[in-house]
Amino acid sequence: RDRPRLFDQKAPLAPELAERHLRALLEALAELHDEGRKHGDLYVNHVRLRPDGRILLRGEGLEAGEELDRARHNPSMYAPESIRGEPTTPASDVWSVGVYAYWMLTGSLPFRAVGLPERLLEILRGEPAPLDPSLPPSLTAFTNRCLQRDPSDRFANAREALAAL
Repeated sequence: RDRPRLFDQKAPLAPELAERHLRALLEALAELHDEGRKHGDLYVNHVRLRPDGRILLRGEGLEAGEELDRARHNPSMYAPESIRGEPTTPASDVWSVGVYAYWMLTGSLPFRAVGLPERLLEILRGEPAPLDPSLPPSLTAFTNRCLQRDPSDRFANAREALAAL
């Protein structure tokens, strides 16, 4: 039976619920990252919410050095290095977690340009609107760090992000 997508929830979510979902997403990703794999394709149809609150990741995940066929997938979750055609790492998955975090906290994607070229340029050069200052500072800092353009400025992997959350 098909599970609801995380994106099927009405956002913005209460910060406590957003944090719970982020922890569940990071726990699922950490299993892949601990095995030396990355997911590489965390678009909305691949992140499902289980009845017990855990996250089910669809897609096989990618081995180290293996890259996604970007022509077949949604660019909203692409990390900047993926758009530039550079190798991706678990930190690229962390970028996608940041996109989910931003959506859960605001109800919108961090980069919203309508056309594909415009959206890709916005991811490469634009800045998301600042998060609401009434949000817990720890969630704001977490989201902002996940959405850093330079992968070395993000959490290195899901386990590191989970520890920070």
